[in-house]
Amino acid sequence: MGKNVENSGWEQAPNADKIVASARSAIACILGMGNDVLEEHKKVLISRMLWKITEAHGKYNTRYCSVKALKGSQDDRRHDHVWTRKRMVERILEDPGVLEHEVQLAIGCTVTKAEHDKLREYDTLCDGWERYKRARIAVLDLKENTRISDVWK
Repeated sequence: MGKNVENSGWEQAPNADKIVASARSAIACILGMGNDVLEEHKKVLISRMLWKITEAHGKYNTRYCSVKALKGSQDDRRHDHVWTRKRMVERILEDPGVLEHEVQLAIGCTVTKAEHDKLREYDTLCDGWERYKRARIAVLDLKENTRISDVWK
C-alpha cells in the first residue's frame, strides 16, 4: 500500500486485545443502560472507552505515526483519533448495530502538535484518513513498515 520504510521496532502491546475487548464490552453495557442514565453521560462514557481502544498499545505507541512525529521530539507528540470520537459516538448511539464497525475505526495516530492543530481544521468537513490527506500529513504504518500516505498523492 505504500513505500517500505525503515523498521520502527513497533510491537503490539501484550494486553492490547484484552483492553479492546474490555472497552467494547463496556460500550455494549453503556448502550443497554436505561433512560435513567442521561444521554450526555452515555456519550462521555462511550467516548472514553473509544479513547482507551486507541491507546491499547500505549498513548504514543500507535501503529500509525506521522513522519514528522517519528523524527521529532517526544514532547511535541500528540495522540490523534483518525476517526473523530465525536462522530463515532454519534453513530454508535444512533445505531448500536454499528458498534463492531466503529471499534475497528478506533485508530490512534501519533502526530506533532502542529499537525494535530492542522487536522482540527478538517474535523467538521471529513473524517478518517481523509483528514490526513487534506492536511497533507505523511503517515507511516509502523506494523507493516510502509508509508501509507503515498497513495494519497
